[in-house]
Amino acid sequence: MTTNPRIFLQSGHALAIDTDKMVKVIQTQNITEIIAIKNPSNNLANYRKLNKHECINLSNGELVHFKSKTRQQNSQSLNRSFQTLRRIINDNFWGEDSERHIVLTYANFISDYHQVCHDFKKFWARFKHHYPSCEYIRILEPQQSGRWHIHLLVKSVIAPLYIHFKHLRKLWGYGRVRVERLPFATNYGAYFCARFANKEDSSEYDTDKNTAIKKGERLHFYPDHFRVYTCSKGIRRPIAETMPYGQAKQQINNVFPCFSYTNHVMLEDEQGNQIEVNSITYEQFKNR
Repeated sequence: MTTNPRIFLQSGHALAIDTDKMVKVIQTQNITEIIAIKNPSNNLANYRKLNKHECINLSNGELVHFKSKTRQQNSQSLNRSFQTLRRIINDNFWGEDSERHIVLTYANFISDYHQVCHDFKKFWARFKHHYPSCEYIRILEPQQSGRWHIHLLVKSVIAPLYIHFKHLRKLWGYGRVRVERLPFATNYGAYFCARFANKEDSSEYDTDKNTAIKKGERLHFYPDHFRVYTCSKGIRRPIAETMPYGQAKQQINNVFPCFSYTNHVMLEDEQGNQIEVNSITYEQFKNR
């Protein structure tokens, strides 16, 4: 019986993609993403998770035990959530006069995630009464101290959108607020998600500790089984299409990617032997 198998990624330079290779294409307002999986049906697909400690190899019935990592310990799950969030933002926000970024903070120390969700639900009911044409993407952000605050991307089908600061503060009722236009950017999803998940060597100011912390470290503050974001019903969700790589490149006029890499999926057994079981190449393009 195998114990404690480990699956991990090794990132490297982007591999070339054959023209006839079937790829996944995700297109939003300003960004197109192409994802090519070397072996769509690899031996990882033979494993089915039974619980947080066991999975089964469907090809031979072998039971595999492993050590489950919490979401705080394993940032990959959070990064996948932010990847989806980035795409949703890019498909719905592009800097129009009908769009605003709102930050809601607490005057008191609130560290209860469920309390924050409850408070937001009541706030949005009041907000929707005064701004019925608005939709939102809500992102919860924890600070190093454990205090929560809320980021909202709000858009209206009626342009422009005017939200008075004092009125917004009254609607929120739990502390300070900030409302601002979206900054100039070509990739709003990357711009906003960088605040919460980007591991680049840049920092943001944490007012609770008066210290600058790297953005990637913010991932360690999120609790287990946590929903990073929620959306209202009117927010679109990008739909992936499958097509040959050559056809995908024709749709974007054969421009060069602005960002690309390949993740090699590695499997390590209990003896420490490592084998590559798959590779995933990612390319990102700016739509012209």
